[in-house]
Amino acid sequence: MRKISVLFVCMICSIFGITSVKATETVNVYLFSGSTCSFCAAERTFLREIQDEYPYMHVIEYEVWEHPDNAELHEKVKERLGSSSKGVPFLVIGDQSFTGYDEARETDIRNALESYETEEAPDIVQEVIDSVSEEEKETYESQELTEDTSSNDIDWQNIIIGGVIIIAMVFVIYLYYNSKKVK
Repeated sequence: MRKISVLFVCMICSIFGITSVKATETVNVYLFSGSTCSFCAAERTFLREIQDEYPYMHVIEYEVWEHPDNAELHEKVKERLGSSSKGVPFLVIGDQSFTGYDEARETDIRNALESYETEEAPDIVQEVIDSVSEEEKETYESQELTEDTSSNDIDWQNIIIGGVIIIAMVFVIYLYYNSKKVK
């Protein structure tokens, strides 16, 4: 009976443990956008919506229409990637770039993110930034794109998993001490 109980507790813990595994590597995704660009806003919304599906995705946005230094960075990145594209939104994931946005582009973005789920993504934009002078680096203005949720949200999944593990441990200890009393 005791062996079955311990096996049962171990199975429960391992099942819950598997669901909480997260990717350890981060894939930086760079969005070069225009302040009043409706396609940029739509792509920004899409990226926010898929953040839960791709927890390793870290989105950094550079607005290029009102920040000339960001526009220069945009041009340097396009040159490094060999892209002759014009306009925004311009999205960089690893060594892949995408210009423009529509619903069909969503599949391309998902495919690019999934291709880096298990392998390390090159960070072309960071390489370009690292290649410029410190003074020039300081002129770039970026913002991190995050979900539109409060930072005070409670992570219920991890609380429940922790509670189940604690209850399982108490149960094992209870069984251990009860088995000693019976003998």
